[in-house]
Amino acid sequence: MSNTYTPELINELKQITKGLPRAAGVKAVGKRLKLSERAARNAYSRYVDGKVVVAGIASEIVREDKGDSSQYTVDGMDVQTIDDVIRVCNVDRHLWATKRFSVGQRNDGRLRWNASFERSKFATNTFVKDLKEDLKKLVLPPTKSKAAPVKGGRLVEFSLPDIHFGKLGWKPESGGDYDMKIARKIFFEAINELVEKAQKQGPISRILYPVGNDYLTIDSDSNETTAGTAQDVDSRFAKIYREGRKMLVEAIELLRQIAPVDVIVVPGNHDNQSMFHLGDALECWFHAYSDVKIFNEPISRKYYQFGKNMICFSHGHLEKHDKLPQLAAVEQPAMWAATLYREWHLGHLHHDWVKEYMGTIVRILPSLTGADRYHHDNGYVGAKRVAQAFSYNEMTGLEAVFNSTPVES
Repeated sequence: MSNTYTPELINELKQITKGLPRAAGVKAVGKRLKLSERAARNAYSRYVDGKVVVAGIASEIVREDKGDSSQYTVDGMDVQTIDDVIRVCNVDRHLWATKRFSVGQRNDGRLRWNASFERSKFATNTFVKDLKEDLKKLVLPPTKSKAAPVKGGRLVEFSLPDIHFGKLGWKPESGGDYDMKIARKIFFEAINELVEKAQKQGPISRILYPVGNDYLTIDSDSNETTAGTAQDVDSRFAKIYREGRKMLVEAIELLRQIAPVDVIVVPGNHDNQSMFHLGDALECWFHAYSDVKIFNEPISRKYYQFGKNMICFSHGHLEKHDKLPQLAAVEQPAMWAATLYREWHLGHLHHDWVKEYMGTIVRILPSLTGADRYHHDNGYVGAKRVAQAFSYNEMTGLEAVFNSTPVES
């Protein structure tokens, strides 16, 4: 099909994709235009997402949106001034201000206008004002921990990887329901159960809370992973990100009532960029707290020392497992030399698996997440849904593992 679509056809594409998740919208475009999946994705991006070509009787318009700016190229006989460009492009002057424009003449006599607009200060100020009001409602001053730090040597790590917050699963096609409300419910049920079990063993001197490992199921408002794989999602990216951030803040606030909390941000293959942004948001949120530390270095592997324990983190989708001990020794030689008990904690595969390589334990951690259509269709089913907590003695290593399993409906 031609790269120039009629206004009527573009309108139709926008209508048939309205309200649909991106993956479903791409399928609808492909079915309507009889395109391959790849061509349908390109058409969706070009004509539904924002880069649009409109062919009219007297004018041809190419629009490309880039965040707070919008670029237009207009060819036509009826476009003689910048006001004409604004008129035929339906530019809202309340939201957009003219940034620059130029005009030339084509061989066929038509004028070619290149015009760019940026979001107006009025719109930006309104956004900032709304954001400030939102933050006033959300940001609270630091409160004192209810429990004073315990001297001695007991660390508890609360591990809930691969939540895939924002994933949408519908029972008739995936074998079970899963959405943000369900994820939030089982997330806090698991944390509360693990806290109760860990506290029964005795006082906790410090808490380690790794976050990330595909905490979010998408990495952009195109409803795709970092690598561009389309996902079935429960809402818009902005809402998924915001609700996910609120959930992490609540979890950290809950844990800090027990003991000081060290938060390690581990990027996943679904949310590589978003987890860095979330980690940065957490660092800003808790910057004035003396009992919360956020470790958000922009690297894929993270290392943590507690006494004679070395606990290493990675999502686990890139490295070969038998090479992980050597990686730890090379990347953290001082920590390696100072410790006797070393473990790697990985996500990604959603099941419980443990193997020892030359004295170093490598664990693939289970997940609480529900299934979606992709996993069901490809036979990735049956993994036990579990969250875990690990209790470490400062001098003698791992002393207990606690499990929390959601009640299946």
